Amino acid sequence: MTRLFLSFDLPDEAANELRHLQNNFSGKHVKSFHLTLKFFGNVYDDDIPFIKDALLKLKFPKFEAKLGSVGKFSHAAWVSLEPTDVITRLHEQIDNLLSARFPKDERFSPHVTFVRFEENDDIKDLKVKPLCFAVEHITLYKSTLKPTGPVHEPLFTRSLGF
Repeated sequence: MTRLFLSFDLPDEAANELRHLQNNFSGKHVKSFHLTLKFFGNVYDDDIPFIKDALLKLKFPKFEAKLGSVGKFSHAAWVSLEPTDVITRLHEQIDNLLSARFPKDERFSPHVTFVRFEENDDIKDLKVKPLCFAVEHITLYKSTLKPTGPVHEPLFTRSLGF
């Protein structure tokens, strides 16, 4: 079985802004910045061609995304991505294309985690530059968990646009 997720990566300028925010935390800093559109978990290897074929049917335009506000879950800090409605539509289309073999997600919130922490660190007064960037493709990644952190290997990239 192979652990998979589908995402789009943040460009260097946006990733550098998140690295700057990490300096406010002593927790485990995320090294790879991406928005996860679909987390598959462990799948059978014979499901991978189905995923690739489904993604080839995706018809979604390229779009501009923007770093939004800082938020947190109990032990992680994240930055929202905008426009929420466009990114959510992309997620819904992907979910629909994959629904024959994979359950639809119950919830989806466009965000990028940038740090995980043990204690309840405070995020108030943290601001992020509202950097804009083009989202032109999505990538299916194999994720291997290692003691030093996850290793992500791209398996398939699908360009957006008609």
